Amino acid sequence: MKRYLLFIPLMCLMLMSMTCEDKNDGYSRPVTIINQSDNDVYLCGRFTSFDGQVTKCNLHRISVIAKNGGTISHHSFEEGVQGGADGRPVLEFYLVNPNHYNEHNVFYDCDSIGIKNEILKQYTLTLSDLRRMNWTVVFPPEE
Repeated sequence: MKRYLLFIPLMCLMLMSMTCEDKNDGYSRPVTIINQSDNDVYLCGRFTSFDGQVTKCNLHRISVIAKNGGTISHHSFEEGVQGGADGRPVLEFYLVNPNHYNEHNVFYDCDSIGIKNEILKQYTLTLSDLRRMNWTVVFPPEE
């Protein structure tokens, strides 16, 4: 039950933020993700469970982004921010192969997330990254 205490408020924030208007200099703008690959991908967020002294992780599927131009508007930067390594807020999400995705609602050692999932791309974006990208993430990224 403890592991779901974090999940429920985060999902509520995501759903509420999808209807937010643009304010606070872009912090509440939704991020558009476009899948230009030949395969559907899962949009996932990383969730952490604190059971006693053991920390476990899971990539939780937020949505499916259809192949060949499928688009989704992801929650706003404001609602999805976490502290980055330098203390600045970042928006972090993962695009995962649906055919190699961890078991739903099962938490694993955090170091094994890359083994339990085929992570196609991990995004860790700052507000300035998103402004530069015009709030649109294209997968796969153009090199």
